[in-house]
Amino acid sequence: MSHHPLLDAVVVASAEALPQSQKQMLLARASDMLAALQAVSSDASTPERVRAKLALFEESLRASQQRLQDRFFQPVFLLNAVGEAMGCSRLISKPVVTFLQVGLYFFGLDQIERRWPAQAVVYSGLHADHLAQYLSRDGLKALLLKAESRHQEARAFCLSWHYLNGLRRAYFDHCRVSGDALDHAQSGEVLESIEAVAVESDSAAERIEFLLGLFRRELTPEQRWIYLAKNRSALEALGAQDALSELLAEAGEAQPNAALGWVEISARLGINEKRAKREYLSALHTILLASAQRTYGVGAISNAYVRRILDALAASIREKDLRLKDHNTGRGMGVLVEKWQVALRFVLSHERVSA
Repeated sequence: MSHHPLLDAVVVASAEALPQSQKQMLLARASDMLAALQAVSSDASTPERVRAKLALFEESLRASQQRLQDRFFQPVFLLNAVGEAMGCSRLISKPVVTFLQVGLYFFGLDQIERRWPAQAVVYSGLHADHLAQYLSRDGLKALLLKAESRHQEARAFCLSWHYLNGLRRAYFDHCRVSGDALDHAQSGEVLESIEAVAVESDSAAERIEFLLGLFRRELTPEQRWIYLAKNRSALEALGAQDALSELLAEAGEAQPNAALGWVEISARLGINEKRAKREYLSALHTILLASAQRTYGVGAISNAYVRRILDALAASIREKDLRLKDHNTGRGMGVLVEKWQVALRFVLSHERVSA
């Protein structure tokens, strides 16, 4: 144990938290933050004005701990306590910003799923960009002004509320300037209706022909088989029955006769589940990348959401253990595949760049 009661209490709470939980992760980051700040405070070269800010920051955290008791160690209360301490001390420090970056990111994902599930795809795409702006130099200055004004009025500053309000405004600002129907979709049912309209449009045949070409040119036979095994019913629902029939005919007698689970897929192909999932994600990455290049041209992809999904797919494929809950994917393969589906619809519904 150290000689700093607050740091010791955070370390103990982290050890008692459920392993790999958001609470344990955030408490571990909090202990790193406090240890780093105390090292700066004890450094003889630290200016007195900085040392005074650090003392005020720690004093505010201790007061929050005494007021909140055990609730202090819950993620949202801890985030709010740090935000209030920043306002009291006017402290902007790299360890504090790093803590907020991690804490607000996972807090935002949880709140998006809880508060705005119907718009989760759009919100998730905006969340990372909004967080970067929120914790930028200008964003932190605005944050301190707001927190300080609340403190001077003897009112609590709620960092979590402040961040979510900003994210909500970013969502409406995005919708006001966006002309894409997917950004305005309110539910999965609306997304399906948008998709149905697109299939009936004049370019539907061209898109299906393009995707068929991708399947034949870019995917391995193993990847094509896995994709069909996982998406046969989805392809039927799209109205792409002719294309599906062609693909199944090319698979011959080995064609998957229904949507299969990973155990069945790995058994049919004679490979392990991890490899089957990696090949599936590789197929999704290939399809989305080629489709995005068809829309935006070869080179940098202008849409940030599409770039994030491609990065998430690539990062998961590279991981030895397929850590699907990392890399901004949300909550595992199911969510990643859903986001991939929306990203693919997005790029296919846009006009291509001129040659």
